[in-house]
Amino acid sequence: MKEYTENVSLPIVNKTELEELVNQKIKVVAMGFSRRHPRYPDMLKAYHDLARHFSTEAVFVIYDHHPAKNEAERLGMRIPIVFYYEDGELKTAYPYLDNEVGFTKLLELIFHPENSQIALNVSELYKLLGDLNYAILAPTPELFENGIKLHHNISSGLAEIDVIRVAPNVLTELGLDSELPALFRKEDSCIVSFKSLHDDFVDDIYSFYNASKPVYKIYQGGDFVNEEFQMFMFTSPVLTDEMKDFLYEIAPRFPEYNFGWLKPEFLQLGEPVLGDNFQNRTDMHFCNFARRWFVNLEDVFTWEFIKLPFNKKEWTHVTERAIKVIKSGRKKNFVSEPVPKPVKGSLIKKIVGSTYKNFIMDPEHDVLMYYVIGKCEQCQKFKPALINFVKEFNATGKTFLKFGWINVEKNSAEEKFPYIYGYPHFELFPAKNKSAHEQLRGPRSRDHLVRFLQNRCKEPFPLTAPPPDKTQTAMQLVTTLMNIPPRMPEDEMAKMMAYLAETAESIGIDVSSVPGMEQYANKLPSAVQEAHEEAKINLAEEAEQLHKEANEKIKITEDMSPNNDSSSSNESNNDQLNENKDHAEL
Repeated sequence: MKEYTENVSLPIVNKTELEELVNQKIKVVAMGFSRRHPRYPDMLKAYHDLARHFSTEAVFVIYDHHPAKNEAERLGMRIPIVFYYEDGELKTAYPYLDNEVGFTKLLELIFHPENSQIALNVSELYKLLGDLNYAILAPTPELFENGIKLHHNISSGLAEIDVIRVAPNVLTELGLDSELPALFRKEDSCIVSFKSLHDDFVDDIYSFYNASKPVYKIYQGGDFVNEEFQMFMFTSPVLTDEMKDFLYEIAPRFPEYNFGWLKPEFLQLGEPVLGDNFQNRTDMHFCNFARRWFVNLEDVFTWEFIKLPFNKKEWTHVTERAIKVIKSGRKKNFVSEPVPKPVKGSLIKKIVGSTYKNFIMDPEHDVLMYYVIGKCEQCQKFKPALINFVKEFNATGKTFLKFGWINVEKNSAEEKFPYIYGYPHFELFPAKNKSAHEQLRGPRSRDHLVRFLQNRCKEPFPLTAPPPDKTQTAMQLVTTLMNIPPRMPEDEMAKMMAYLAETAESIGIDVSSVPGMEQYANKLPSAVQEAHEEAKINLAEEAEQLHKEANEKIKITEDMSPNNDSSSSNESNNDQLNENKDHAEL
């Protein structure tokens, strides 16, 4: 085991060493993080303090960066992350909590749930709630045990889940069912009942998730990447009780929208949406971060109005008016660079957000779009090859294919960009069916572009390319598998699997034999899965026949061998027997 060079003596373990520890069936806590994280030194010190505090409860180690990152991605998570193992298996995993008190409470809960305090009245309950985002309130021992089980199964997604014993009368005082568990949500300061102890534990998880949805949100990380949210984003230096009441009352009346408060530390996120930071003042914005659009409501939430002292009744009235304006069809403003002036002799047209839709939807042309981001070395590296490719195509005199490029960091558009998981990205929009657009998968090269465009354009593609090299293509399949994002959408995953199967078939190999494919076997096209299963059956039958033939040869050889055979004859017979056995095993 390695040791950190910093003044922190915790062992660093690789995957094999961690498995050896876990197989001893002892309690193991393993943290994986990156030295490049801005708070790395603080996290390392805090983790060391926790390890020292709980040293008698479990073995604390640091999980080497790369295997920790791979395991986190397998769980649909990211580093920094903390894994907890017990009885030889992974019990739960937590995203790193930037809250030492909260983390200490979680570790107390998993090490000694039997020591959990019980709240005998509402006042004691509020003292126990603490700083964690959620707390399951359990009025019976059975529900407390089930709450611990929920904690283990859901913590990877929600992280901060406490489980608190409460007397049944506490829930009665809160106006809740004393026979059901309840859930405290810190986000909107609500406590709600939820059903538990279903025949199927999965139903308990669904019930918890439904109860965890707040009436209004305190916006954080996951909300900024949700492309479906139509967000009424309330800003204010502080969120007063009157403001909370306003959000709590307005949000349920308009469930088609998402209401919440944007903390002051996130105000800079307005820049990619509005082109400028949100101001640290009481105001309201209607926007979506992931799609990068906003609706201008400055004529509704006027400066004269927002500078007045907050009044719940007046803010409710003005917000109702804003919703009427939105429903009447007020335009969404998408982020866009200025429309560039035409450049004579330009081979690849620069596209911006405001011109994107019209360009790709041209019904007379196939359109090949090139998507880039600012600091992309691969984009710059491939640019000369792309220019030469366009020159080569134009030299044929054909005009059915147009070329465009766009910087996705500086632009968004009403027509949603295709799914992109790496740059540079190519997408073909065929003239005959724009909705059947398709991305270039695999290597970025002239020949691969040619093979991609053949049989996909409205006219025969005039350029040719040699067949792909079998060895290089097999290696590219492995690389593609290694780089599949952990949360790729199902429809994109289906397309990826179809591409891998077709590519493997084109070079004469079984796609299921590609290293790394075993974890995606159930996602392959059904025809490929059926062929693979049939091949497995055929191989099993062939192996059985080989074993049978080998056993018959062994029996015949034994019957024909006299007791006084010479040693050389015995060696020859033994060699034959071994060869028969090896053949059968193969």
